[in-house]
Amino acid sequence: NRGAIVAEMTPGQLDQMFEAISELEASCARYAAARMGQSDRKRLSDLHAQSRDAMGTGDFERYDRLNQALHDVIISSCGNPALIDMAHSLRHRVSPYSSQFRNLERVSASFGEHAVIIEALLNHDAATAQREMRAHLLSARSAAARMSASVG
Repeated sequence: NRGAIVAEMTPGQLDQMFEAISELEASCARYAAARMGQSDRKRLSDLHAQSRDAMGTGDFERYDRLNQALHDVIISSCGNPALIDMAHSLRHRVSPYSSQFRNLERVSASFGEHAVIIEALLNHDAATAQREMRAHLLSARSAAARMSASVG
């Protein structure tokens, strides 16, 4: 009859988690480029358009929710249940520590990174989707580390 307890994560552990997530989601993006269905491609484009609106109005909480939904579409579209489970598990573990969208600079960078990933996915370009997803998540890793350092 006790509430949930969130274990504290050290900066080193957070860094390692983002490193693992970047590899897993890069693989998901690679497979999604080939396996993603038309309805998920449309959903991805719609989420990106909604993200542009959230960025334009400075609604960082909405942008964060749309970012999560966009990543979920890519992860789920990889067609590999083991990868999907591992990626979602790690994302869940870092979610309390990964809110990096508190300023327009990071939101703008994220939006631009998403644009390149989405273009690759829509063009079935697996190599670019993988490379750019890895780069995007390493950028998120750096932003999360900066946020963690400024809070701590």
